[in-house]
Amino acid sequence: MDSCDLTKWIWFSCATLPAYKTAGLLLLSFDTAEEVYDYDFEKNDDFDEVLPKPVKAALCDKSLAQARSICEYCDENDVFIIPFCDERYPSKLRMIPDPPVLLYCKGRIPDFSKGVYIASVGTRSCSEYGTKCARYICEGLARAGITVVSGMAYGIDKASHIAALNAGALTVAVLGCGVDVIYPKENEALYHNIKNNGSIISEYPPLFQPTRTTFPERNRIISGICDGVLVVEAPEQSGSLITANRALNQGRTLYAVPGNIDSPLSVGTNMLIQQGAKPVTNPLDIVADYQMLHPSTVNPLEAVKASKKLKFNKKKKDISKKETESDNVPRIMNDNEKAVYNALCSIPKSPEEISEQTGLTITEAVAYLSTLTMREEAKELPGDLFIRTNLKG
Repeated sequence: MDSCDLTKWIWFSCATLPAYKTAGLLLLSFDTAEEVYDYDFEKNDDFDEVLPKPVKAALCDKSLAQARSICEYCDENDVFIIPFCDERYPSKLRMIPDPPVLLYCKGRIPDFSKGVYIASVGTRSCSEYGTKCARYICEGLARAGITVVSGMAYGIDKASHIAALNAGALTVAVLGCGVDVIYPKENEALYHNIKNNGSIISEYPPLFQPTRTTFPERNRIISGICDGVLVVEAPEQSGSLITANRALNQGRTLYAVPGNIDSPLSVGTNMLIQQGAKPVTNPLDIVADYQMLHPSTVNPLEAVKASKKLKFNKKKKDISKKETESDNVPRIMNDNEKAVYNALCSIPKSPEEISEQTGLTITEAVAYLSTLTMREEAKELPGDLFIRTNLKG
């Protein structure tokens, strides 16, 4: 595909922003972005009844200046562009009623034609129970060979991504902003970890800032690229229920984690189970649905091992003093990681302060802070601040 073709796909995407839900209609009528570009929307009125005036005006404007600028930015900043016609474009996403014209990708480009993708979503204001469930189930899924997809928000999204990264697996974050925009800012360490060990995708151009409507719009992509959607914890008016409805409309399998009947955070998930969602209390509840269809990529034995290792409600056994002391022996760190760890204390510090103290770049400091956080040797606080924690082994 030459740069001219790509530029016109970008133009097409910018002209039909997802809020207008018109891209799918045009993709049914035209095979390529070139055909859309060459069509005279000003003289012809074939689409007047279905195209909002702002979209028609944008389609009549044949200037490619903005598209060329976006294309140049992507070339210079390692942002991949996957248009609708590209074989790397997710085939399942092509089949939804309002597919994005293209996807921007930072990090690795997932092979959506292989394996199983499961979305894990839930409330931003989750409970400790919800966080534990998300980590337990998603790490089990990742170890079994299933790719975990979420939205990089606070709460359940963040816990799901961290669980997949802990398993050494690829995870996909779908953003409601450009792939070069870190939102929320407090998730900067997580963003860099996903970028380095997974994929960040969006239909919005790089540097596009989020709005109130972009997050509900991106939910159709989260469910659209996946085989199923797991809702971990959601109150009655949760945005995660929007994703659940999208999943049902797209013919995806819906899973939900049951919760206490007196918890407001479990009203949504319990309601989904009442309406037919499959209840999930173990990673194997999901893995079992795909092991026969994808025997080369889904390994239920790994899920069993993970389930035994990760189960969070098992009783704690008594340990001797010797064992306790051995738990506090620091693991071997490289010099830079050790410098970051030693720079931390009980007083919260920002990545900028760590960078200044250690002589590392801010990007390097963020990367090491993220590693320490996932190993529970550091703790991330609101405001992108970090403190040192006791080693847990």
